[in-house]
Amino acid sequence: MSVIGKPVIPKEHGVWPALLIPLLAGSFVNPVAGGVSGFALLLLIISAVAGIFFLEPLRMLIKPPAGGVRSRFAAWLVIYSLFLLVPALLLITVYERSGLAWFFIPGVLLTVLKLWSAMARVQRELFIEVVGVFGLALTALAGSYVQNGFIPGSSIFLYFLCAIWFLDRTFMARRVLSGLRSGVWIENIKERAVWFQKQLLYHAVALGLVLLIIVISGGSVPFYAFLPFLLATFANGRIITRKTPLTDPMKIGYSELILGLLFGFSLVVAFRTFVAV
Repeated sequence: MSVIGKPVIPKEHGVWPALLIPLLAGSFVNPVAGGVSGFALLLLIISAVAGIFFLEPLRMLIKPPAGGVRSRFAAWLVIYSLFLLVPALLLITVYERSGLAWFFIPGVLLTVLKLWSAMARVQRELFIEVVGVFGLALTALAGSYVQNGFIPGSSIFLYFLCAIWFLDRTFMARRVLSGLRSGVWIENIKERAVWFQKQLLYHAVALGLVLLIIVISGGSVPFYAFLPFLLATFANGRIITRKTPLTDPMKIGYSELILGLLFGFSLVVAFRTFVAV
């Protein structure tokens, strides 16, 4: 235990909704014969989560913090690697999902990007976050592939819908946190709406892209898949019209988590209802 020490845990809490909500949506959107395989889903979740945990000890091995013990980082890197690879190998061999290996390519690219951005101290740059959202949303395709053995066309559209959602929420969250850190609070609602003008424009563009995807899907995406995105419209309205300032980043993150879960659940319901009809 002296070598292993305390677990090396990533600090980026915002990554979990963007990783797991698309994964769960992709797993449940397309009904398969016999229903969703719970054990296969569990294996995929363990592997995906371990992939995120894997990054932290790797980063600390490359650039150890002051007083850091390299043997501890190496030990946890090995542990997380096992939790990443063993479930993936079980899915590839036992469940015959050999195509899952292709998902390691974007995984490696995201790892390199994450390490570079951390070393260069640019991990909060918008470009890095945008690429991260598109990369994490690939779990929607992985979840669909594990359950079906192939990737249905509707799951590809689902991937883009999930990416649009999290990009939209990222733009709003960045602005909210910027105001929180700088202590900006505008009492007048109209002036506050102007302060969020770019984010509201991004949201309008996001809604337009969702409608475009529904149209070009040729019926693969139900029209009422648009409705879950109105949750973001409602959330934006609450932020702009609230009477008290936002002061707690943890509460903001928790609210976004609940909002994301509602989005994922309602999106699955929209797709499954469409298939049932």
